Amino acid sequence: MARPIFQLGSFQFDLPNGVPQSLDRTADYRWETQDRLLRDPAVQFLGPGSQEITLDGVLFPGFSGRQTTVEALRTLAAEGKPQILTDGLGRNYSKWVIRQVREGLSTFAPGGGARQITFNVSLLRYVDDNPGQAASPLSFTPVALSSSSTTTLGSATAAAAAVPAWTGSASAFDATGWAFNPANSTTALAARNAGFSLAQLGNISRSVVNGDYVGAALNAFGLNGLTTTQTSTWAQLGIAGARMVEAMVDRRGPAAMTVALEALRPATAAQLQAIGGGAPGEAGLSNLIRDAATIGTMLNVDPFITGIVQQLVRP
Repeated sequence: MARPIFQLGSFQFDLPNGVPQSLDRTADYRWETQDRLLRDPAVQFLGPGSQEITLDGVLFPGFSGRQTTVEALRTLAAEGKPQILTDGLGRNYSKWVIRQVREGLSTFAPGGGARQITFNVSLLRYVDDNPGQAASPLSFTPVALSSSSTTTLGSATAAAAAVPAWTGSASAFDATGWAFNPANSTTALAARNAGFSLAQLGNISRSVVNGDYVGAALNAFGLNGLTTTQTSTWAQLGIAGARMVEAMVDRRGPAAMTVALEALRPATAAQLQAIGGGAPGEAGLSNLIRDAATIGTMLNVDPFITGIVQQLVRP
């Protein structure tokens, strides 16, 4: 599956849907002036201002883009909700609202279909009122772990016991099982215990093709028992495996998953195999890393919480 160039919420900018030819980003920084008698005005920095992004592109239906591409963007804008913007390199631009969608049709074919469509999407940065707490979909009270926190293999296995199994036919991330039985009690319990919403589970499981990649990744996180080899390999990648398990148990599953995906990007094939428990795990993790931007968007991860988890799980 080819990765999208950009993804805005559920909309993927790729060859079938059409891709923007340019991205223009503007960031304002607020400075206030105060007049002073017989002197130059004083200038005070008030902090960051608004940020805007403009995506411009040209569609050629039948080659790149569809007649309905811009309509899909208008439908997304009409939802009136902030959307997370990511790119194919895995970068998360955080949340944005769609302020305007412009469409231009030209070179009409018989029947009225346009052979060329220009589009322009204007975005405005959205910032939560209280990052990481009331405004966060994954709210929790950050508590820093001390150097004496439990990070041994045994404590990780004990912590994992608080979470139902994540892999196998009855797992929270079994793609087929979840899609056809969303009310499964085991799935619902596992989701609540790790902080995933049922909507997030549905989006992720339906995105998994040709294998239970998310389940393989979570199994690698040690939720079914962290092995000595897994602990050592995670440490080589700069992650304390036991603390990753604790983050899942503490209802920070989506943020912990994002942190793990970032840590796995530089991993070698041997490391992926060691973490995933063999060739199937390696293949699953490789595909998950490739699609990290898409999975991250579906998780709708709060950057503040992800940052907290990052600090907690680094040795």
